[in-house]
Amino acid sequence: MKSQTRALIVIIGVFILFSTPIMGPFSYFYDLVKTLSGTIIGLLPLSGAWQAALQFVFLALVVSSLLLIGRNRQSHFIAAVCALVEMVHHLVVCIMTKSLYPVSLPIAIGLALALLFLLLPSRRPALYLSDAFILAIPVGMIYDGVLGPVYELFRLPARIFSPLFIVTDRNLVNRLDGHLGLPVLVYSLAILFLALLPVVLWAGNRQKG
Repeated sequence: MKSQTRALIVIIGVFILFSTPIMGPFSYFYDLVKTLSGTIIGLLPLSGAWQAALQFVFLALVVSSLLLIGRNRQSHFIAAVCALVEMVHHLVVCIMTKSLYPVSLPIAIGLALALLFLLLPSRRPALYLSDAFILAIPVGMIYDGVLGPVYELFRLPARIFSPLFIVTDRNLVNRLDGHLGLPVLVYSLAILFLALLPVVLWAGNRQKG
């Protein structure tokens, strides 16, 4: 299967299920990258709105980088690396808070699957899992920057489609509302474009499977 076809299948599946427990490893990975971007950009002497805008740009650059790495023959290791990084981060959080969380088990299962898939003769499962980690970032950008304003536009309750398509009132895009005199929906369109552009540009010409 061509890599762009695989990416299309994965991004649709991740988008539909993103707010469900089964997507725990992938939504956690998005939150981890978003937190990292916020920490780095937070060092800059900029307003909250500009920092939010740069965070979305940072996330798009991470997606581009991971997709380009996917053109390497060793790209099936991406899932294992992502799962290991988030497991280490989550273990640190659990140790510091002396608590376990609902997402703890899904993260452990995600790491176990990533390592198991490396042992299989076929690279297809590892490539699908890698794409799920990578494409969780543009999907998270859409949840963080597009769905909230759309729900508000149509006055939809945040959990109307629960357990699917759940949005929170802490969306990153809220910091852009009214910035430069523009309504939040304008920024949502820009974020949608920014989220999908790397996928359109770089999802192809990677390992088939």
